[in-house]
Amino acid sequence: MKIVLLDQKSLGEKLEFEKLESMGSVTYYDYTNQEQIIERCAEAEVVITNKGYFDESTIEALKHLKLICMTGTGYDKIDIQAAKKRGVGVCNVMDYCSNSVAQHTLALVLQLVNHMNYYRDYVRSGKYIEDDAFTHYEVQINEIAQMTWGIVGMGSIGSKVAKIAEAMGAKVIYYSTSGKNQQDAYDRVSFDDLLELSDIITIHAPLNDQTRNLFDEGVFAKMKKSAILVNVGRGDIVNEAALVSALNNHLIAGAALDVLSIEPMSKESKLLPMLNDARLIITPHVAWASITARQNVIDEVALNIEAYVKGNKYQRVDV
Repeated sequence: MKIVLLDQKSLGEKLEFEKLESMGSVTYYDYTNQEQIIERCAEAEVVITNKGYFDESTIEALKHLKLICMTGTGYDKIDIQAAKKRGVGVCNVMDYCSNSVAQHTLALVLQLVNHMNYYRDYVRSGKYIEDDAFTHYEVQINEIAQMTWGIVGMGSIGSKVAKIAEAMGAKVIYYSTSGKNQQDAYDRVSFDDLLELSDIITIHAPLNDQTRNLFDEGVFAKMKKSAILVNVGRGDIVNEAALVSALNNHLIAGAALDVLSIEPMSKESKLLPMLNDARLIITPHVAWASITARQNVIDEVALNIEAYVKGNKYQRVDV
């Protein structure tokens, strides 16, 4: 069986591919432009992809194609109906990075609440050596145990974050963007109530018509001026121009983003003037990318291919 992995570099280094290679003959490409997909996949029975678009014309051109495996949860780049028409299966990978994203969420929250960079830089500057006091109170530290932590999107990741927030002593409330997720352990509230009550808001929702630009100027105006926002969902859930305006006008106290509307970051990004502002933290889409989570992706893709060979539908999204 011929297998093509189109963007190996998107998974990073130090991964083991033995399970995948036991499924067939694997051809690896670091990255693949859209124009290269048909040529590189011409003989492939299985294609593994993250960034490539498989529209109807691409799928029709690949005569040997039987299975498309996404190295992630989202499959919006695949024309599912065209794949089904051709009898091509489509698989994604579920719940492979929940622990990694939840951990990164906590790290970003603690950075904003405890102002670690400020205090590190204070010591590195040599000022602590000259200080008369044994401690330094310049930037206020608040306790999460006294806060309300609002979660947008109570899926697998949101649920893990809720447990972390609860362990830290916070009151947890949540807004279900789909309206489907129900967690009886926590209070489900309206979006407006979440905005008005939360000291911390973390986003763990998918991008769709309901969540695109969910956080706009009007929303920031409803948040507490002392609140912080963390987005580890999808970049376009937060309107970046509105966020810059909210920070400049002190409508919120701070924000942290692991996802942006354009990735890698654009030279035209509205966020660029804020990069030296301690109230804004941006990390380069690494919340998901622990070594464990990245290995999980490869192992789960191998299981998807194994299920296909056996005639099963392990993580098929085309059923």
